[in-house]
This record gives sequence, structure tokens and C-alpha cells, in this order.
Amino acid sequence: MLTRLTVFIVKFKRLVITIVAVVALIAIVVLSHGVRSWIDNFSAQAARVTTSDSALLEESVRRVAQLATLSLRYTEAGVEEDQRTIELFGQTTAIPGTTRRMIVRWQGDILFGINAEEISINIVELDEGGREVRVTLPEAVIMSHAIDHGSVQVLDETTGIFARHNLGDLSRFLDARHRYINTRAETLAMLETAQANAQDSIYHFLRLVLDDDIYTIAFV
Repeated sequence: MLTRLTVFIVKFKRLVITIVAVVALIAIVVLSHGVRSWIDNFSAQAARVTTSDSALLEESVRRVAQLATLSLRYTEAGVEEDQRTIELFGQTTAIPGTTRRMIVRWQGDILFGINAEEISINIVELDEGGREVRVTLPEAVIMSHAIDHGSVQVLDETTGIFARHNLGDLSRFLDARHRYINTRAETLAMLETAQANAQDSIYHFLRLVLDDDIYTIAFV
């Protein structure tokens, strides 16, 4: 019988975190990605946008949303320890020479954002005059999470005579930590931050290309 004890050192306050909020203002995106001419062409058409042109806005907003992401770079450490046991006379007894323990440190990158293909836009004519652009956004998700395998370090390792670690053990350990960190990341308000970042970026873009006197913007 194999009893497995896994201890995680997961303190995100101590992680080396780099948060990059891309496209806080659409002007930054334009300069960074060399699409100035695209924005100029779109702006020239924006004054003529009608309720039948929702597809035009959707395509453009989706391009913005693909850039409006939030990235997290973290450093993590974990301890894994286990020992083989045997049941004797109704009691669990440790088998000498089978204790294994390792301390591992690694880095990883998580990308948060929204699925741009799920964005929908409707342009509505208002009774009091003018038009309202109604934007529906999907919820933010973890778009990718990769462990930097080049950063993996085994800081300490203890093996028994009859129990040694191998590459498979390390791989399983990192896979388990990968899933665990995904769960932790979802509880640290990162998804809410990514959602707000995407909404702000889209709002600034629409304000840039649409006539303020004609269009209002609502997220529904």
C-alpha cells in the first residue's frame, strides 16, 4: 500500500508576478502592433455605421479582444513525500528504506482573456434619437497555462534504498501542480481583472471610432 503526502508551498503574494494589461487604451495597441492604417480606415467608416453594420463592429472588436489579455508569470515550489506501508495485525506500518522526498521549484506562465469569437454586438435605434451599441462579452477564462520546463529545479531529494524518483514521478508531480495552480488562479480575482481589462479596452476602442453625439455604448 502506498501512502502519498503532498505539501504545496503556494503563496501567490510571494510569487514573482508580472501582470501585463495589454490594450488599456487602443492607441497603445495601434502603436504596438502596427495597425494604424486599419484604425484610420475603420474610423472613416464609423460615422456611417448603421444598425445593419453590427458585423463590421463585431469583427473589429474581436481583434481588440484578442489583444486585451492578462498574463501572469509565477515562481512556485512544492514538496512531495511518500513512503510505502504495509498492514500488519490491523496496523499500518512503514516499510524501512522506502521513503522518498523531493523539493521542486519551477516557473510558469498563465494567460487570461475572453474568447473573442463569442462576442456579439447589436446596434439599436433609440426612440429619443441616436443609436446604442450593445456589447455582450463572454466570461474570462484561462486561455493557456504552461510550465517553463527549462526552469524546473530539484532543490533537494531524499530516496530510500528501495525507492527512487524517476522522470515519470517528476512529470506526474508537475502535472498535478499545474491543475492545482489553475484552480488557485481562478480564486485570486485574476479572471475578474481580465474581464474588466477586456471591457475597458473595447469601450475605449468604440469611443475612439464612433461619434459621441450619435452612439452610446452598453455592455449587456
